[in-house]
Amino acid sequence: MIVGGFRLAEARAEFDAAMAADVAAMLDIYQLIGYEAMARAYRAIEPLRPPYGSPLSAQVIAAFVEQVSPAHRSQVTEKLRRVTF
Repeated sequence: MIVGGFRLAEARAEFDAAMAADVAAMLDIYQLIGYEAMARAYRAIEPLRPPYGSPLSAQVIAAFVEQVSPAHRSQVTEKLRRVTF
């Protein structure tokens, strides 16, 4: 079906793929850093109110990564740069 020049099925498939990639990245981070660090990181970014559906800003990524052990910061930063919140 084409609506307004868009193919809805294709747009939905692209959205689903992007969402799955974001969820997979966040689960990878969770597995890497564990519950406590993940909880601290979410508490650190909550006051920044990252806009839903947007890539994470450098400020949000920095606040998140600050809660992660130095050994995992580069991996977490790399994954967060690809995530849409």
